[in-house]
Amino acid sequence: ELSVMPSARFVTHARSQPGTSTGATRFELIGDPVFRAEDWRKECVEPNSPPATADTAPATPGPRRALPRLPGSRREVLAIEDLAERALPASRVSTRLGCQATPAALRTAAATNPDLLHIATHGYVDAYRPRLSALALTQDSPTNGGSATFGLLDILNMRVGSRLVVLSACDTSRGRLL
Repeated sequence: ELSVMPSARFVTHARSQPGTSTGATRFELIGDPVFRAEDWRKECVEPNSPPATADTAPATPGPRRALPRLPGSRREVLAIEDLAERALPASRVSTRLGCQATPAALRTAAATNPDLLHIATHGYVDAYRPRLSALALTQDSPTNGGSATFGLLDILNMRVGSRLVVLSACDTSRGRLL
């Protein structure tokens, strides 16, 4: 079943829907990832740790090098957080921005089956090689081989029980429907 509805309507009417759980509405919000290696070193490496070297700096594959920051995605996520907290004061909102917007954080957020999972980032669709399509996120750590994408196989391996998942990313509706 596919439903399309504005996110604000979901937030304000989530409790009135039949079959809704009796617990607090849970929101997992992810956005404004850090893409460029030098930004990652400045923002995400612990201030007390030694400066990043070529060995500890994240490897930035191909098109990720040129990805610009998405300050609008930060505002988007913060606006949803504010709306959720005002509309449903008992709701639980987890917001992961910047250095916290990693593939591991997305896996963890999805595994908790929140009512709303909202991901605001760059998307990349490879129409010729769909397995290479991915969401761009922040590097998990300097030791994970440079992976900072959440690819098609990652998405297919997730088991998400959320009522609503929002992919607010470029190119998320491109490509053939299979």
